[in-house]
Amino acid sequence: MKLPIRVFIVEDQPLVRRGVLAILEEAEGIEAVGAADDGAEVLAATGRLRPDIVFLDLQRADAFEMIRTLLTHYPEVRIVALSDGDGDARALAAVRAGVYGYVSRSEPASELIRSIRQVHGGDPALPSAGMRGLIAGLRSQHDEEEPTEPLSPREAEVLALLARGLSNREIAVRLNIVEATVRTHVSHILDKLGAANRVAAALHALRMGVAPLEHRNKE
Repeated sequence: MKLPIRVFIVEDQPLVRRGVLAILEEAEGIEAVGAADDGAEVLAATGRLRPDIVFLDLQRADAFEMIRTLLTHYPEVRIVALSDGDGDARALAAVRAGVYGYVSRSEPASELIRSIRQVHGGDPALPSAGMRGLIAGLRSQHDEEEPTEPLSPREAEVLALLARGLSNREIAVRLNIVEATVRTHVSHILDKLGAANRVAAALHALRMGVAPLEHRNKE
């Protein structure tokens, strides 16, 4: 029997929190294991409940401190952020801090469910409009430069496939190499790009033109 995706909600507005809980309760294969609005309580509950996904309101004053703290103590946890806009400055900063995806408040409930499932499966969850906004934000930042150590031809191939949403196993099959080698390439790519995770690396690839935005979906 397949285990449900365990989701912990971090939201300080009771109405929003209850709304998200109601959405998750109706979703097949997803279990809301708890909710909190206090930073210390969130950290303790994450350690106790071991959720797969933490759903975090990005408008919280302590949102970025919480992202850093959660990923420092529980790097296996994947964070999906709730954002006020597509590709806004806070969403860009959140991706760079290590979140795996975000959902705009203007999106339907089905988008929240899709994003949770997508992130749990190992893929970034960023709406197309949001991707374009994030890429534009990266291009506008003067401190965003090409990697000081260039990617090897093989690393560039891996990055292009990663940006299209392929998993390590799928990349290995496509390139006819073992999955462990793909993991090594991905690790080197993240180091060279200074990317926090696969989401940030995918954004770099799109910004650099390594993979076109229109072909992000798995083939």
